[in-house]
Amino acid sequence: MSGKEEGFSLVEILIVITVMAVILSLLYNLQLVGSNLWRRDTDRLELQLDSLLFLKQINQDLRATGELSLVADNSTLTLQLDNEELIYYFFDKSAIYRNGEKVIGFVESSPFQLENSGLLTIDLMLKKNTETYRVVDKISTKDNF
Repeated sequence: MSGKEEGFSLVEILIVITVMAVILSLLYNLQLVGSNLWRRDTDRLELQLDSLLFLKQINQDLRATGELSLVADNSTLTLQLDNEELIYYFFDKSAIYRNGEKVIGFVESSPFQLENSGLLTIDLMLKKNTETYRVVDKISTKDNF
């Protein structure tokens, strides 16, 4: 047998394993942070889009409204269109429904408030996972009466 054998020593193997473990740990953390940011941004975008579509729908309905009423607990908004059709928007358990069909979810509280001046305030506070989004829209309904 010769005095010089080929191969890696135990110390060399342990150093390589340690370096690879550190690199893999860093890559995993980078991927984890990236996926958390992606999920957060996706949630925020979904909340923004949902609120925009909801406000667009309710504004269209309000333009065609002849009469408007709000239940005392601010949970149900009733719109009577010019053609006598009734549209109900109501808040129930983190969602708002339009004539029984869910139009927006992740709602924290009833968003409707009708002032004596004819100003309808829609204060949407949406929350999904860790993301919170709030939008306030004030609509004058005086022209509808």
